[in-house]
Amino acid sequence: MKTRTPALLLATLCLAGALTAAGTEDGKSFSRRFGSTKAGAWIKASTSAMDDARAQKAHTGLATGIYLFKHRFEAVGFDASSEGTKLALGYEDKKERSYGLEMEGDLRLRLIGFTVLRAPSKVTVSIGKEFGPLEICPRPLTWRFMLGPVPFFIKANAGVGLEVSASLSMDAARLSLGLGGGASAYAQGWVEGGVGAASKRFGAEAGIRAQLRFGQVDVEATPTIDPVGLHGELALQITPIAFRLSLFARVKLVFKKISYSRNIYRWSAGRTRFVAEFAVPFEGQASAGGKVETNGVEISTDPEHKLELTQRKSSDSEDAGGQKAESTSAQQS
Repeated sequence: MKTRTPALLLATLCLAGALTAAGTEDGKSFSRRFGSTKAGAWIKASTSAMDDARAQKAHTGLATGIYLFKHRFEAVGFDASSEGTKLALGYEDKKERSYGLEMEGDLRLRLIGFTVLRAPSKVTVSIGKEFGPLEICPRPLTWRFMLGPVPFFIKANAGVGLEVSASLSMDAARLSLGLGGGASAYAQGWVEGGVGAASKRFGAEAGIRAQLRFGQVDVEATPTIDPVGLHGELALQITPIAFRLSLFARVKLVFKKISYSRNIYRWSAGRTRFVAEFAVPFEGQASAGGKVETNGVEISTDPEHKLELTQRKSSDSEDAGGQKAESTSAQQS
C-alpha cells in the first residue's frame, strides 16, 4: 500500500483538478450524464479547495458509475479529506542529514461502493542538513570524576552552526502541491553532565544536556499551487535567546555509535517573526500583504494596506509555561 500512495495522490490531484476546472461557474462541483434518460453513465466531482485552499478543513471527492432509470450505481470512487490521523517519522544519519516523512488526512478508494484501499491524503517529504556547529574547541572540555564506584562526567563547548532544509508536499484534499525551503543560523553554547565512561572504541554515557542559543535567524519560503492559483509566504524569524533541556544516552561499540535524545523543556524570549504573504490567482489580480508577530502581538496589513492589531497568545509564553515533551529522535551510525 505504501508504494501506491504517491500514484494515488497524483491521480486524484490531476483528475479531480481537471474536472473541477471544467465544472460549474463557481468551480466547486461537476456532474454530468452520458446516455439516454433511462440508462447511461455518470461522473461527479466536488471539492472545497475552491472555497479557501488554506482552510484547516478540506475535502475532495470523485466518483463515476452507471444509472438505470432513477437508480444510480457507483463503480469507482475517490474520497480525500484533510481530517484524519497524523503520523510523523524522522531519521538522522551520521553525516548530520535528517529525513522526515509526515502523513495525515484520509484518502479512500472505492470499488462498487466498497472501500478497497485507504491511505493518507497528504504526504510531506523533507530533508535537512546541519553544517557544524563549528565549535571553539575541536574536542569538548571534559571533566571526569568518581563518586564512590560511579563514574561521572561534565562536558562543555560553544560555537556557531547552520541548518538548511527542503520539503515537498502533496495534498489530495486541497488539490495542492507545495514546496518548502529554509535556513537557520545561530551561535550556541552547551553543557552536559551524567554518568558513564568512554574510550576511543567503547563507551556508554547517559545524562542531561542544556543548550543556549544566541541570535538565531531563521528564513523560510513556502510556495503552494492549487486550483485557486499560486500563494505562499516568505518568513524571517529572529530569536535573541533560546534555551533547551534534553535527556540523552549514547553507546559506542568499535565502529558503531547509537544515540538517543528527548527534549523535555524549551524556552525562548524576544522572538520576532516577519512574514510577507503573496497570492497570484489564475483569475483576478495578484495581492500581497504582511505581518509582524512579537511578544504575543500581531500587526498585519492586507492588500489595501489597512493595518490590523491582534493580541494573541505568544508561542514564547507557551514554551516558558512548563515542561513540554517533544518527539523522540534516534541516531545510528
